[in-house]
Amino acid sequence: LTKGSDQEWGIAADPGGKSLISSVGKMSSVVWYHDQKGDRPISVDGYAYRPFVSNNGTKVYYLVRRGIRGSIWSGELWAADVSSGTSEAVLPGVAMQNYAISSDEKVAVYDAFDTAGRSSIWMGALDRRQSAHRLTPADEDGADLHPLMGRSGAVYFMKAVGDQRFLYK
Repeated sequence: LTKGSDQEWGIAADPGGKSLISSVGKMSSVVWYHDQKGDRPISVDGYAYRPFVSNNGTKVYYLVRRGIRGSIWSGELWAADVSSGTSEAVLPGVAMQNYAISSDEKVAVYDAFDTAGRSSIWMGALDRRQSAHRLTPADEDGADLHPLMGRSGAVYFMKAVGDQRFLYK
């Protein structure tokens, strides 16, 4: 019944069934950067969240919400160049829930859901010269979530199985 970039929030029907009522709007969130020049927005339009400043302070990585699965948000990884203010999609078309950037800023690890709703840990090259690859198998018994990357390059993540949580390396 509706189409466009706006989001529908709730629906009600009149008792006679001839009219529908919905609130329409966009949720947005902006990543701001503060330095000696002051405060300024650095993210693209949309709902930007989970910012991470690079080790050398020249880039800010963040997610831009692209979808919702149940109550779980997924987003596309973007990077903003602090000096120029330009932003670009780092891994275009890849929806992730959580991510971590390696200390050398060559790769990102992230958790992504497949079409069956299973979560796995993936690794993708930030320069996109190599295809992303799955680090953990799609597991029907649990979900691999919240990846972190140590300075040595080791990847740590949580495996959720039912109501239990385990830490893996």
